[in-house]
Amino acid sequence: MTELLCPPEIESLLREADANHKQEKYEEAIKLLQEAIQICPGNAVAHNNLGSAFSGLGRYADAEKEYRAAIECSMSDPYAPSPYNDPIRNLGQLTGYTSSDGNFLKRASKNWKLIAEATRAAHKR
Repeated sequence: MTELLCPPEIESLLREADANHKQEKYEEAIKLLQEAIQICPGNAVAHNNLGSAFSGLGRYADAEKEYRAAIECSMSDPYAPSPYNDPIRNLGQLTGYTSSDGNFLKRASKNWKLIAEATRAAHKR
């Protein structure tokens, strides 16, 4: 899918990064995904996966930034995963949307407002 908008080497970088991520080699995955984003900055899959790798290392601010970038990219890339799939779910999990504590609804509302803002901003481009 992404090969229609990005050079073919992106797919091999994504596959290799995914293999590293599955083995919890997050630093290696991050390097590969950052390389993919340098080549094709609008690749939503690379941003989403980079967010996941950052999250695996506990770098939640970096993860949130990448999930937001994935959402924005997916709005402008017809071949990207649906903007209502992985990046939004991952952002929600990262920011506590799936939490069961007493602040759940308050945080859920705030998170969805942030997602709506990112969606509107992406559509304005």
